[in-house]
Amino acid sequence: MEHTPPVQAESAPPPEPPNPDTLDFSLPIRTITSKQPVEILTTRARHPIYKVHAYIGDNDTITVFTLDGRLSENGPVFLENAPPKEELYLNIYPNRDPRSPQKYIITQHATLHEADVLGMNRIACVRIEFEI
Repeated sequence: MEHTPPVQAESAPPPEPPNPDTLDFSLPIRTITSKQPVEILTTRARHPIYKVHAYIGDNDTITVFTLDGRLSENGPVFLENAPPKEELYLNIYPNRDPRSPQKYIITQHATLHEADVLGMNRIACVRIEFEI
């Protein structure tokens, strides 16, 4: 009787690390140059190269792109994922120091709750949103 060695299951190849140049279409997209928002209509168009059809900003004309965000097959990348927005709350206080050139003192806080807890005698609390 012949002995057959046990069959070993092939291990799956390790997943490729994410490519920073790859667009994630589940996240907001914008143009690299003007930072205008891009509304993706489809990433599955029938064209063999220009699979992405989208509106740029408030344009009513569709623009086509490659899956990696190029306007032409060998051109520069035109699209990027928009970075997440950051948020801060600023408490504004009167500056009671008569020698100071600043009229107000501003403190920054990560949350509205923190700004409220620390905001005794403030004039205003301002929420700001920005991209880095």
